Amino acid sequence: MKEFVEGARKAGLAVGIYYSPEDFKFLYDNKIVVKRGGVKLTPQQRSAYVDLIRKQTNELFTQYGNVDVFFIDGAPKEECMDEAWKLQPNVVITRGAIHSPEQTVPGAIIDRLWESNLTMGTQWQYKPTNDEMKSGTRLIEILVETRAKGGNLLLNVGPKPDGIIADPEERRLTELSAWNFINHEAIENVRPWIVCNENNLWFTASKDKKTVYAVITGIPDWAKGARKDFVLGSIKATPQTKISVLGQNDKVVEYANNIDATSRFTQKENGLQISVVRAQRIYNNNKWPNPITVKLENVEPAFIPPVFETVAANIAGGTVTLKGKILNMGDAKELKVCFEWRLYGGFVENLYDTKWNRTEQINPQSAVGDFSQDFLKAEKGKTYEFRAVVIHPSGVIMTGEKMQFRSK
Repeated sequence: MKEFVEGARKAGLAVGIYYSPEDFKFLYDNKIVVKRGGVKLTPQQRSAYVDLIRKQTNELFTQYGNVDVFFIDGAPKEECMDEAWKLQPNVVITRGAIHSPEQTVPGAIIDRLWESNLTMGTQWQYKPTNDEMKSGTRLIEILVETRAKGGNLLLNVGPKPDGIIADPEERRLTELSAWNFINHEAIENVRPWIVCNENNLWFTASKDKKTVYAVITGIPDWAKGARKDFVLGSIKATPQTKISVLGQNDKVVEYANNIDATSRFTQKENGLQISVVRAQRIYNNNKWPNPITVKLENVEPAFIPPVFETVAANIAGGTVTLKGKILNMGDAKELKVCFEWRLYGGFVENLYDTKWNRTEQINPQSAVGDFSQDFLKAEKGKTYEFRAVVIHPSGVIMTGEKMQFRSK
């Protein structure tokens, strides 16, 4: 621990400590079956257990200097937080004090502190063989989605027993680093925009919402020098609007001086039309499969977004009824509503899948209140994810938080 703390400080990094109050030795010493969850302790055992947790927390916060970040994975959290804050009031406690979904990203913008915790592969520790690793591109997409929804991303690396980061993970960190070198402006010190995305374009914004970053994902074969056009329904230009692409100067496409690299925009009734060229030559083979970021300065929201939520799935007989609710219409007189669904891939596997299916029925909604649809395609004994979908008159499609149901 001391070597880690000293090494982190020497590298100019904040010191973060993960701590699990679960103590298998305590269970073994007290002749309790060692297992995860469902452990029953007598009042005397509980008191001794809490005392152990406080002593271990005290050690972490008195033996290694200032601790910047603390992650509490397991119970009891309350006594652990109390001891940590008593000794170092300025420590930032993530899990234990804020919402910290694991191996998933929330389905919608969350207006409170939260952090997603996920692995590059399928496990937290070093796994020498047969791990299914997320690609560098997928990890970048997850980072972008997390920031677009207002969260922090805690990405795991499982070092080998000698402390070395294994090559597959190192290569992915390098790819993330290369992307972040160019696009960090869209990731650091930003806030969510009025919507988190329009299809494959994900948005972050400056604190004053006058600068918006549109991160274009899902185009792995965008050739160097090629121009592509997009329409943004949630962003409106002003007389002072400027457009650029991060990592290029809008003047040059290397070795192709005949190509016009200028970024352009036009405000039309159906939205802000942007036209940009990929001029970056990051790899010598001219291929770059990762997202491109368009910076839009001095813009404003094109509409006031509605507020809605995914509510529940009611199962009666062979019919599943999906329910949502409009809480605020925003500036729309009418909204269209439906649902999206997919088979649940699994606790770890759900982040490998980005595809959703949409219900065929799309209903108009002219006032706040509940809406629902019957879902008739559920296979027996399967777990499904679903989310409410609202379509604004501008054409912008917004999705709610993800929920699950298991068909009978």
